[in-house]
Amino acid sequence: MLFYTDWLIPSRVIYQHFGYRLPDYDVLRHMLNQELAMIESGTPPVHMIVNMADMKEYPRDIKVLLNSWTHEIHPNTGWVIHISQDALVRFFTPIIIQARNRFDRIRTFQSLLPALEFLKHMNPDLDSRDTAGLLRQCEQFRNQVETDKHRS
Repeated sequence: MLFYTDWLIPSRVIYQHFGYRLPDYDVLRHMLNQELAMIESGTPPVHMIVNMADMKEYPRDIKVLLNSWTHEIHPNTGWVIHISQDALVRFFTPIIIQARNRFDRIRTFQSLLPALEFLKHMNPDLDSRDTAGLLRQCEQFRNQVETDKHRS
């Protein structure tokens, strides 16, 4: 499996973990439709954490990235938190999303802990959540991607 998507906090925070590369266009479109359905069914604002820290292969063509993000940001969308080790990806992700959607509630981080702390700071009703528990849950999602990658 190249990615895993699930609720980190039911109806409030979507967590998406990518494996070593982005999925192909058709799978990516299916994933975006799944995100949209989750946002529509959630309790606004619905935040997203997109963890690409394990990715090793990135599309280097900006057109590919622009064309992969063709849907509008849903009005129920809260913060979009993007995690990557790659400095270019961290630099270009907000630019691409803002250029396509004029959406300014996006932040990029190198690791998960500061991303969770930022999200809890920006949305005080999430502050009571146990950060260590959320980190463990994210690690379980990561392990799911790794396990499925080795099966295929």
